[in-house]
Amino acid sequence: MSKVNKVISISRKNTTPAKGMAQREAVFKAILATFKKHGIKFEEGHQAKRHLSQEMRQEIYATLEKGFVDGKIEFKVTESNLLKLADQKALRSYVIGLVMNWLRKDERLCGRKAA
Repeated sequence: MSKVNKVISISRKNTTPAKGMAQREAVFKAILATFKKHGIKFEEGHQAKRHLSQEMRQEIYATLEKGFVDGKIEFKVTESNLLKLADQKALRSYVIGLVMNWLRKDERLCGRKAA
């Protein structure tokens, strides 16, 4: 049985969403932790995107990927999401989009009120 099929067959028994931190909060906390690690003092309401280097983005992505894999971040149990968990490239792609979304929408990170 392939890894994907194994993950799906094991996880289909539990069809409730994974309990954990909301994705929005996970992104926010990962960004703040990365800023702190790099000695950047970030105040809510400023544009976080301006201060993120490529190295910092990679750290944020890795933190979030680990959170999803460990079940510490909410992730509905769907076939699509289970496939993401089984495929590192698919999960990375999802996480990049998630971070970009919240950098744009979360008023704590984008410097303006969300539309």
